[in-house]
Amino acid sequence: MRAWCLLSSLSMALVGGHATAADSPASEGLITYCSGPFAYLISPDGTNKVQLAHARMALQDVALAPDGVTMAWVRGTAFISHVYVQVDAATTMAVDVIRGRNQRVGCLGFRPDSSALLYSGGGRVVLVDLPSCRTRVVARGDRGQWVAGGPQFIYETGAREEDEEIGLHLASVEGGPDELVVPYGCQAVVSADGARIAYRMPFASDDPRVYIMELASRQSREMDQSTRFDRPLAFSPDGGLLLVDRADLSGDALCFQLCVLDVATGGIARLHSGSTETYEAAFSPGGQRVCFAATVDGRRMLHTVSVDGQGLSIVAPDDGDVRSPHWRQGR
Repeated sequence: MRAWCLLSSLSMALVGGHATAADSPASEGLITYCSGPFAYLISPDGTNKVQLAHARMALQDVALAPDGVTMAWVRGTAFISHVYVQVDAATTMAVDVIRGRNQRVGCLGFRPDSSALLYSGGGRVVLVDLPSCRTRVVARGDRGQWVAGGPQFIYETGAREEDEEIGLHLASVEGGPDELVVPYGCQAVVSADGARIAYRMPFASDDPRVYIMELASRQSREMDQSTRFDRPLAFSPDGGLLLVDRADLSGDALCFQLCVLDVATGGIARLHSGSTETYEAAFSPGGQRVCFAATVDGRRMLHTVSVDGQGLSIVAPDDGDVRSPHWRQGR
Protein backbone atom coordinates (compact mmCIF):
# COMPACT_ATOMS: atom_id res chain seq x y z
CA MET A 1 0.00 0.00 0.00
CA ARG A 2 1.37 3.38 -1.01
CA ALA A 3 1.44 5.68 2.03
CA TRP A 4 -0.43 8.95 1.48
CA CYS A 5 1.59 10.52 4.27
CA LEU A 6 5.09 10.05 2.84
CA LEU A 7 6.49 13.20 1.27
CA SER A 8 9.87 11.86 0.14
CA SER A 9 11.58 8.51 0.10
CA LEU A 10 14.40 7.85 2.53
CA SER A 11 16.83 6.81 -0.18
CA MET A 12 16.28 10.10 -2.05
CA ALA A 13 16.56 12.05 1.21
CA LEU A 14 19.93 10.54 2.05
CA VAL A 15 21.43 11.10 -1.42
CA GLY A 16 19.46 13.95 -2.98
CA GLY A 17 19.35 15.83 0.32
CA HIS A 18 23.14 15.45 0.71
CA ALA A 19 22.80 14.13 4.30
CA THR A 20 25.70 11.73 3.97
CA ALA A 21 28.68 11.02 6.20
CA ALA A 22 31.09 12.35 3.59
CA ASP A 23 29.18 15.63 3.23
CA SER A 24 28.49 16.15 6.93
CA PRO A 25 31.04 18.12 8.95
CA ALA A 26 30.24 15.92 11.95
CA SER A 27 31.95 12.56 12.22
CA GLU A 28 29.46 11.21 14.75
CA GLY A 29 26.70 10.31 12.30
CA LEU A 30 23.16 11.64 11.89
CA ILE A 31 20.16 12.13 14.16
CA THR A 32 16.55 11.19 13.44
CA TYR A 33 13.67 12.69 15.40
CA CYS A 34 9.97 13.58 15.27
CA SER A 35 8.49 17.06 15.67
CA GLY A 36 4.73 17.27 15.49
CA PRO A 37 3.58 15.45 12.32
CA PHE A 38 7.06 15.49 10.74
CA ALA A 39 10.07 13.18 10.88
CA TYR A 40 13.54 14.54 10.14
CA LEU A 41 17.13 13.48 9.59
CA ILE A 42 19.77 16.03 10.60
CA SER A 43 23.49 16.42 11.22
CA PRO A 44 24.38 17.08 14.88
CA ASP A 45 25.56 20.60 14.04
CA GLY A 46 22.10 21.44 12.67
CA THR A 47 22.99 21.26 8.96
CA ASN A 48 21.73 18.88 6.24
CA LYS A 49 18.22 18.75 7.67
CA VAL A 50 15.98 16.47 5.58
CA GLN A 51 12.26 15.85 6.02
CA LEU A 52 11.55 12.13 5.91
CA ALA A 53 7.78 11.94 6.42
CA HIS A 54 4.64 13.95 7.08
CA ALA A 55 1.88 12.04 8.84
CA ARG A 56 -0.82 14.74 9.35
CA MET A 57 -1.20 13.42 12.91
CA ALA A 58 1.54 13.76 15.51
CA LEU A 59 4.39 11.29 15.00
CA GLN A 60 5.18 9.37 18.19
CA ASP A 61 8.30 7.53 17.06
CA VAL A 62 10.53 7.01 14.03
CA ALA A 63 13.37 4.56 13.36
CA LEU A 64 15.72 3.93 10.44
CA ALA A 65 17.07 0.48 9.68
CA PRO A 66 20.81 -0.11 9.23
CA ASP A 67 20.28 -0.71 5.49
CA GLY A 68 19.62 3.02 5.09
CA VAL A 69 16.34 2.46 3.25
CA THR A 70 13.85 0.74 5.53
CA MET A 71 12.04 3.03 7.94
CA ALA A 72 9.29 2.62 10.55
CA TRP A 73 7.18 5.25 12.25
CA VAL A 74 4.16 5.58 14.51
CA ARG A 75 1.49 8.27 14.24
CA GLY A 76 -1.58 8.85 16.33
CA THR A 77 -3.26 10.36 19.35
CA ALA A 78 -3.80 9.39 22.98
CA PHE A 79 -6.55 7.02 21.80
CA ILE A 80 -5.23 5.38 18.62
CA SER A 81 -1.82 4.64 17.06
CA HIS A 82 -0.90 3.49 13.55
CA VAL A 83 2.36 1.68 12.76
CA TYR A 84 3.90 2.04 9.28
CA VAL A 85 6.93 0.45 7.64
CA GLN A 86 8.59 1.76 4.48
CA VAL A 87 10.41 -1.12 2.80
CA ASP A 88 11.68 0.74 -0.28
CA ALA A 89 11.29 4.06 -2.08
CA ALA A 90 7.87 3.12 -3.50
CA THR A 91 6.29 0.85 -0.90
CA THR A 92 4.97 1.74 2.54
CA MET A 93 2.79 -0.64 4.54
CA ALA A 94 0.38 0.06 7.40
CA VAL A 95 1.15 -2.91 9.66
CA ASP A 96 -0.87 -2.29 12.83
CA VAL A 97 -3.54 -0.19 14.56
CA ILE A 98 -3.60 -0.01 18.37
CA ARG A 99 -6.72 1.40 20.03
CA GLY A 100 -7.18 2.36 23.65
CA ARG A 101 -6.34 5.28 25.89
CA ASN A 102 -2.60 5.77 26.51
CA GLN A 103 -1.66 2.65 24.51
CA ARG A 104 1.41 4.29 23.01
CA VAL A 105 3.56 2.16 20.73
CA GLY A 106 7.21 2.06 21.79
CA CYS A 107 10.64 0.53 21.36
CA LEU A 108 10.82 0.45 17.57
CA GLY A 109 13.95 -1.59 16.89
CA PHE A 110 15.44 -3.10 13.72
CA ARG A 111 17.71 -6.11 13.62
CA PRO A 112 21.26 -5.22 12.51
CA ASP A 113 20.70 -7.06 9.21
CA SER A 114 17.42 -5.13 8.66
CA SER A 115 15.51 -8.42 8.34
CA ALA A 116 12.94 -7.69 11.07
CA LEU A 117 11.39 -4.99 13.21
CA LEU A 118 10.35 -5.39 16.84
CA TYR A 119 7.89 -3.05 18.56
CA SER A 120 5.47 -3.00 21.49
CA GLY A 121 1.91 -1.73 21.72
CA GLY A 122 -1.42 -2.66 23.22
CA GLY A 123 0.18 -5.09 25.65
CA ARG A 124 1.88 -7.07 22.86
CA VAL A 125 5.39 -7.44 21.51
CA VAL A 126 5.12 -7.70 17.72
CA LEU A 127 7.66 -8.95 15.17
CA VAL A 128 7.50 -7.62 11.60
CA ASP A 129 9.33 -9.82 9.07
CA LEU A 130 10.92 -7.75 6.30
CA PRO A 131 10.47 -7.00 3.49
CA SER A 132 7.14 -8.91 3.48
CA CYS A 133 5.79 -6.91 6.48
CA ARG A 134 4.10 -10.02 7.86
CA THR A 135 3.44 -9.54 11.58
CA ARG A 136 3.11 -11.92 14.50
CA VAL A 137 2.80 -11.47 18.23
CA VAL A 138 5.84 -12.95 19.98
CA ALA A 139 4.96 -12.02 23.59
CA ARG A 140 2.29 -10.48 25.76
CA GLY A 141 3.94 -7.49 27.39
CA ASP A 142 5.63 -4.15 26.76
CA ARG A 143 9.01 -2.60 25.88
CA GLY A 144 10.29 -5.41 23.67
CA GLN A 145 13.98 -4.92 22.76
CA TRP A 146 16.45 -7.04 20.78
CA VAL A 147 19.35 -8.65 22.60
CA ALA A 148 22.42 -8.11 20.36
CA GLY A 149 20.27 -8.40 17.23
CA GLY A 150 19.84 -12.16 17.60
CA PRO A 151 16.59 -14.06 18.06
CA GLN A 152 16.35 -13.20 21.75
CA PHE A 153 14.61 -10.15 23.18
CA ILE A 154 13.78 -8.65 26.57
CA TYR A 155 10.24 -7.55 27.43
CA GLU A 156 8.31 -6.34 30.47
CA THR A 157 5.07 -7.54 32.05
CA GLY A 158 2.82 -5.86 34.57
CA ALA A 159 -0.20 -7.12 36.50
CA ARG A 160 -2.61 -7.56 33.59
CA GLU A 161 -3.52 -11.13 34.44
CA GLU A 162 -3.99 -12.70 37.86
CA ASP A 163 -1.39 -15.41 37.23
CA GLU A 164 1.06 -13.23 35.28
CA GLU A 165 4.66 -13.06 36.45
CA ILE A 166 5.54 -9.39 36.85
CA GLY A 167 9.00 -8.35 35.72
CA LEU A 168 11.53 -8.63 32.89
CA HIS A 169 11.47 -11.68 30.64
CA LEU A 170 13.98 -13.11 28.17
CA ALA A 171 12.37 -14.77 25.14
CA SER A 172 13.12 -15.74 21.53
CA VAL A 173 11.26 -14.88 18.33
CA GLU A 174 11.94 -18.48 17.28
CA GLY A 175 9.76 -19.77 20.11
CA GLY A 176 10.47 -21.77 23.24
CA PRO A 177 9.87 -20.98 26.90
CA ASP A 178 10.29 -17.47 28.30
CA GLU A 179 12.55 -16.85 31.30
CA LEU A 180 11.68 -14.40 34.05
CA VAL A 181 15.15 -12.93 34.56
CA VAL A 182 14.22 -10.01 36.88
CA PRO A 183 11.09 -10.44 39.03
CA TYR A 184 9.46 -7.03 39.55
CA GLY A 185 11.97 -5.31 37.27
CA CYS A 186 10.86 -2.66 34.77
CA GLN A 187 12.00 -0.03 32.25
CA ALA A 188 14.99 -2.04 31.00
CA VAL A 189 17.54 -0.96 28.41
CA VAL A 190 19.90 -3.45 26.73
CA SER A 191 23.57 -2.89 25.87
CA ALA A 192 24.52 -3.14 22.18
CA ASP A 193 26.46 -6.37 22.66
CA GLY A 194 23.64 -7.96 24.68
CA ALA A 195 25.95 -8.56 27.63
CA ARG A 196 23.99 -6.52 30.20
CA ILE A 197 20.72 -4.82 30.94
CA ALA A 198 19.97 -1.82 33.13
CA TYR A 199 16.59 -1.63 34.82
CA ARG A 200 14.55 -0.19 37.69
CA MET A 201 13.26 -2.20 40.62
CA PRO A 202 10.93 -2.83 42.30
CA PHE A 203 8.01 -2.51 39.89
CA ALA A 204 5.45 0.23 40.75
CA SER A 205 7.44 1.28 43.83
CA ASP A 206 7.75 4.70 45.42
CA ASP A 207 11.45 3.98 45.97
CA PRO A 208 12.84 2.47 42.72
CA ARG A 209 16.59 1.98 42.20
CA VAL A 210 18.72 1.35 39.11
CA TYR A 211 20.40 -2.04 38.75
CA ILE A 212 22.66 -3.56 36.11
CA MET A 213 22.56 -7.28 35.33
CA GLU A 214 25.23 -9.28 33.49
CA LEU A 215 23.02 -11.54 31.40
CA ALA A 216 25.52 -14.41 31.16
CA SER A 217 25.69 -14.86 34.94
CA ARG A 218 22.27 -13.37 35.81
CA GLN A 219 24.08 -11.37 38.51
CA SER A 220 22.77 -7.89 39.33
CA ARG A 221 24.22 -4.99 41.28
CA GLU A 222 22.61 -1.81 42.50
CA MET A 223 24.04 1.39 41.10
CA ASP A 224 24.45 4.69 42.98
CA GLN A 225 22.73 3.82 46.24
CA SER A 226 22.60 7.44 47.39
CA THR A 227 19.73 8.49 45.13
CA ARG A 228 16.23 7.45 44.18
CA PHE A 229 13.97 7.75 41.16
CA ASP A 230 16.69 7.30 38.54
CA ARG A 231 15.45 6.02 35.17
CA PRO A 232 17.87 4.22 32.80
CA LEU A 233 17.78 5.58 29.24
CA ALA A 234 20.58 4.12 27.11
CA PHE A 235 23.97 2.38 27.15
CA SER A 236 26.98 3.75 25.30
CA PRO A 237 28.01 1.68 22.24
CA ASP A 238 30.69 -0.17 24.25
CA GLY A 239 28.38 -0.71 27.24
CA GLY A 240 30.71 1.16 29.61
CA LEU A 241 28.45 4.15 30.26
CA LEU A 242 24.76 4.45 31.07
CA LEU A 243 22.52 7.49 30.63
CA VAL A 244 20.05 7.98 33.48
CA ASP A 245 17.33 10.54 34.10
CA ARG A 246 17.36 11.53 37.75
CA ALA A 247 14.67 13.28 39.77
CA ASP A 248 16.42 15.48 42.35
CA LEU A 249 14.16 15.96 45.38
CA SER A 250 16.70 17.70 47.60
CA GLY A 251 15.71 21.30 46.85
CA ASP A 252 12.53 23.32 47.12
CA ALA A 253 11.51 22.52 43.54
CA LEU A 254 11.64 19.20 41.71
CA CYS A 255 14.61 19.15 39.32
CA PHE A 256 15.42 16.54 36.70
CA GLN A 257 19.00 15.77 35.74
CA LEU A 258 20.33 13.89 32.74
CA CYS A 259 23.44 12.09 34.01
CA VAL A 260 26.03 9.68 32.66
CA LEU A 261 27.01 6.80 34.92
CA ASP A 262 30.25 4.79 34.69
CA VAL A 263 29.19 1.15 34.79
CA ALA A 264 32.50 -0.11 36.20
CA THR A 265 33.06 2.45 38.95
CA GLY A 266 29.57 3.76 39.67
CA GLY A 267 30.81 7.33 39.17
CA ILE A 268 28.17 9.72 37.89
CA ALA A 269 28.30 13.14 36.21
CA ARG A 270 25.51 15.56 35.30
CA LEU A 271 25.04 16.53 31.66
CA HIS A 272 21.87 18.65 31.85
CA SER A 273 19.26 19.75 34.38
CA GLY A 274 15.79 21.24 34.10
CA SER A 275 12.28 21.39 35.52
CA THR A 276 11.00 18.50 33.38
CA GLU A 277 12.26 15.02 32.69
CA THR A 278 14.51 14.07 29.78
CA TYR A 279 12.12 12.26 27.47
CA GLU A 280 14.52 10.20 25.40
CA ALA A 281 18.29 10.13 24.96
CA ALA A 282 20.88 8.25 22.91
CA PHE A 283 24.66 8.04 22.50
CA SER A 284 26.35 8.81 19.20
CA PRO A 285 27.89 5.83 17.35
CA GLY A 286 31.34 6.82 18.65
CA GLY A 287 30.05 7.24 22.18
CA GLN A 288 31.41 10.78 22.57
CA ARG A 289 28.17 12.77 22.36
CA VAL A 290 24.56 12.42 23.45
CA CYS A 291 21.33 13.62 21.87
CA PHE A 292 18.19 14.06 23.94
CA ALA A 293 14.82 15.84 24.09
CA ALA A 294 14.20 18.25 26.97
CA THR A 295 11.86 21.18 27.56
CA VAL A 296 13.03 24.78 27.20
CA ASP A 297 10.52 27.62 27.72
CA GLY A 298 7.64 25.22 27.33
CA ARG A 299 8.94 23.61 24.13
CA ARG A 300 10.47 20.15 23.94
CA MET A 301 13.73 20.71 22.02
CA LEU A 302 16.44 18.54 20.49
CA HIS A 303 19.78 18.90 22.33
CA THR A 304 23.28 17.49 21.98
CA VAL A 305 26.09 17.47 24.55
CA SER A 306 29.49 15.81 24.96
CA VAL A 307 29.81 13.01 27.52
CA ASP A 308 32.07 15.31 29.55
CA GLY A 309 29.21 17.83 29.83
CA GLN A 310 30.74 20.31 27.38
CA GLY A 311 29.23 21.79 24.22
CA LEU A 312 25.55 21.71 25.16
CA SER A 313 23.52 23.00 22.21
CA ILE A 314 20.02 23.02 20.74
CA VAL A 315 20.26 21.44 17.29
CA ALA A 316 16.97 22.42 15.61
CA PRO A 317 15.69 25.58 17.35
CA ASP A 318 12.70 25.94 15.02
CA ASP A 319 11.27 22.55 16.03
CA GLY A 320 9.31 22.01 19.24
CA ASP A 321 7.50 18.94 20.56
CA VAL A 322 10.57 16.84 19.72
CA ARG A 323 10.19 13.10 20.25
CA SER A 324 12.22 9.95 19.70
CA PRO A 325 15.71 11.31 18.96
CA HIS A 326 18.01 8.50 17.77
CA TRP A 327 21.63 8.82 16.71
CA ARG A 328 22.59 6.63 13.78
CA GLN A 329 25.73 6.15 11.72
CA GLY A 330 25.89 8.53 8.77
CA ARG A 331 25.71 7.02 5.30
